[in-house]
Order: sequence, then structure tokens, then C-alpha cells
Amino acid sequence: MNSQEKIMLYFDLDRDQPNLHSQRVFQKWLDENKEVNVIKIEGYCDSTASNHYNKQLALRRSVNVQKHLIRNNFLLDSTLVIDNIGEDFIGATQEFINRKVIVYYQKKSNSKIQEVFVSKLNQSEVTDLPKSPKSNNDNNTLISQIQQAKVGDFVTLRNINFKFNSEVMVNSSMANLDELLQIMRSQLSLNIEIHGHICCNPDPNDVKLSNRRAKSVHDYLIKNGIQQRRLAYKGYGSNKPIFTLPEKNEIQRAANRRVEILILQK
Repeated sequence: MNSQEKIMLYFDLDRDQPNLHSQRVFQKWLDENKEVNVIKIEGYCDSTASNHYNKQLALRRSVNVQKHLIRNNFLLDSTLVIDNIGEDFIGATQEFINRKVIVYYQKKSNSKIQEVFVSKLNQSEVTDLPKSPKSNNDNNTLISQIQQAKVGDFVTLRNINFKFNSEVMVNSSMANLDELLQIMRSQLSLNIEIHGHICCNPDPNDVKLSNRRAKSVHDYLIKNGIQQRRLAYKGYGSNKPIFTLPEKNEIQRAANRRVEILILQK
């Protein structure tokens, strides 16, 4: 068996793309290592924000590295593992060293591998993780979270973002919203309540914006064929923050701005 090797990429604070130096290192590695088999991608964070938020950021870092591998027509092992360690590890005392992704790989061998290749692929087309035989066992994917959730559990919809002071979603949110749509289409017994949350507003009675944002997710699902009886929505304003108001920084504000789904029936 070929020995396992690795390359480490580093990230700036609260960023999910490698810093400029690591981008150059990564591109050089990509150019020189076409004949390798990528077997694992691990994302890490520092301990600046909550562990829940850091887990999400670590996952985004891992997924973005994976997407870059796909765009460069890399060979990904059929049992590829995408892991988000968050801050749950013994890290260096210098926080910047802990903001990283580790890509584990082996030199190409005769073992069975899965070639992930999309003709004329461009960045706007790469929106989802490639499907592999073990993708549903990855606890970090939305479908796995929903499958493992019990009635009464909450699942956060990652990367659902809106324009400033508006219920209009930004274009980058649509891929994640479509993932929820496909799950609702495939799991006909699944009923959910969509919860909208905002940051920064200490008025407990001001829930209008969060309600409109939850409704926009609700309406998207209705528009695309999901039955009304399977859905509900509600806005909570800033009444259920992850971080106590007033938030101390943009990391905390971003964590409090979120869309969650409550599992009503499975």
C-alpha cells in the first residue's frame, strides 16, 4: 500500500477560502500532482467563535477545497471523507496556525478510484458535493443531518444568506436551498417548520424581517411543488441568539443570522 501524504492550507480569520500564500502553494501542488488519489479532507478552526459556528466554518473550508480539486479534474477516492474538526483538537498556541485544511492523499495505485469530472466545468456550476457511495454517511451533509434528526430536533441550513435588510436571498444561497428542496421531494413523509433569525436587534417584538426571510424559504419550496401541508414558518427576530446581544463582532453577528428547520414529522 502506498504511504499517505498530506498538504496543509491556511486561512485568514473567518474566511472559508485559503489565504493568498496557500492558494499559490495549492496551485503549484495541483500542477505537480495530477496522479494522486485524494482520500480525506479535514477542516479546522481556531476558538474565536462558538464551537457550533466553527464546525460550520471548518466544513465550508473543506468543501471549498474539494470543489477546487473537482474544478482541476482531480481523482477523488470513492470513499473520500470530508471532515470538519472545528476547534475540537489540541492546536497550536498561535491561533492562525489552527485555521487550516489538511488534504490527505496517496500516489495513484491500482486500487479502485472514482474519477470526478464534469465537462466544461466552471465555478458557477460547482455547487454541490459530488455523490459517492458513502456520501450519506457523512454526518455533515444536510441529508445526513436530517436523516439522523429526530422529531423536535433543529437543523441549521448552511449558507442561506439575504441581501441587507431584505428577505431577498443572494444567488449563492440557491444551491443550498435546492438541496433542501430535493430532500423534501425524496422524503415524502418529512414535514418541517422554517425558523428565521436575525442579529443585532434588541427589540424582542421586532420579528418582521426574520418572518419574511423564513417565508421566502417556505415560498420557494411551495413554488417548486412541495405541498403546503408539509410546511410551516416563523420568525424569531433576535430572541433566540447563539451569541448574547449585543454581539461583539461580525463573527457573532453572522452566527446569529441564520435559518433553521424544525423537524415536525418524518
